[in-house]
Amino acid sequence: MSLVDVAIAAIPHAFAAALVRRDVLVANYHLIAPAAPAHVTGILPHKTPQQFEQDLLFLKNNYNVVSYSDVLAARNGDAALPNRAMMITFDDGFRECFEFVRPLLLKHELPCTFFLITDSIDNRTLAYPNRTALCLDAIQTSDTHSLADIRNALKTTHDIDSGPSRDELFQAVRALTIRDVTVLDTLEAALEIDTAAYLDETAPYLTPDQIQEMIRDGFAFGAHTRTHPQLWLVDDERLESEITESCEAVCAITGETAAPFAFPYRSNGLARERLAAIRDRHAHIGLVFDTHGYVRDASFMVPRLSFDDPAGAGENGSNLAEGLKRGYIAQAIKTLLGRGKMG
Repeated sequence: MSLVDVAIAAIPHAFAAALVRRDVLVANYHLIAPAAPAHVTGILPHKTPQQFEQDLLFLKNNYNVVSYSDVLAARNGDAALPNRAMMITFDDGFRECFEFVRPLLLKHELPCTFFLITDSIDNRTLAYPNRTALCLDAIQTSDTHSLADIRNALKTTHDIDSGPSRDELFQAVRALTIRDVTVLDTLEAALEIDTAAYLDETAPYLTPDQIQEMIRDGFAFGAHTRTHPQLWLVDDERLESEITESCEAVCAITGETAAPFAFPYRSNGLARERLAAIRDRHAHIGLVFDTHGYVRDASFMVPRLSFDDPAGAGENGSNLAEGLKRGYIAQAIKTLLGRGKMG
């Protein structure tokens, strides 16, 4: 353990938290499962149910866990949040939210908001990043001869030089963006990946029946785009449609007049004025959730912290105490240096 680690471990959590005062912090996850399925290979770390339960116990003991409706009321000036408020969210709408996350949240009586990739509800289509993950999973297990054929296909069809090693090919595919969907088409053909069969056999996403049962449990749902693109890479028309149409789809499921929206990946420099204008044109868009952790942002934006990584948690433990303390200290330093706000 380094001297920095020793020093951070010695700092009481309450003292570190007092360095960065926010109306609410948001703990964000994607997948909780005993083992990672193929459709997240190379793109998402994950915690086990045992580790997640320890996270929940830590949050219960150190924060006041609040719901989306609590945060919305506070941002609208209708109510006040408790001190050290913490919200829990999940992105992508994987079926493990029903199988593993829901029982633990109910056991500990904690609210949560789940953000759905709306085109993938009921396993209608495999979202772009999960298509990439299936390709990465196949690359890890393909023989050397097959990898040579894949490199040739990428070079011939797309002029992509993926390098001579398996790892270089893996990293080249991992770096693909929403602009490279035709490359995924080529890879799936070369790797003999049948996404329709995978959806039918694996059913990676929540079904409408599961969502309705979770709504009856008291959980909230929001939108996470229709197709999960990097929104900073798309044009204005698609940016607006991905946000508005996914919120419309969620409202149709929940019966609410507005749905919160969470950025896939991050907003990555999209102007807040641009996002505010979209919200002004569409009353069914609720609060907007981003990454960026502890920063101060526009009043309709809510930053989130990623808690997916299990590093340091141990087999059955939680890594939130040290991770949060490091974040508080880093943000306090950024604020001192004048870098504590978006924009």
